[in-house]
Amino acid sequence: MASSKLQRWIDLLAVLLEHRSPLTFLDLARGVPAYMADGSVAAGMASDTVKRMFERDKDELREQGVPIDTIGERGDEASAYTLRAREFYLPYLCLVSARGVHHPTKVT
Repeated sequence: MASSKLQRWIDLLAVLLEHRSPLTFLDLARGVPAYMADGSVAAGMASDTVKRMFERDKDELREQGVPIDTIGERGDEASAYTLRAREFYLPYLCLVSARGVHHPTKVT
């Protein structure tokens, strides 16, 4: 059970991070196989169960520090969701030793 939740979280994060513009719930759900499982999303109208699963997943990810932004009212069909990669990734870490601070080369 925990592995299926983890897989949903990873799938949800992947969909959010691969799009720069906000996505509606249906657009997001089409990229998360677990949300597609009951067939309601493919039909263009997500079931209440799938919507509740998404809301729980989104809230749990936010509790873990993932800054998922909601544009619009919660639960509204026109609401959209986004995750800015620049706000999600950790900053470069540096190594502190007796010789001083070593800053890694940044990848561009």
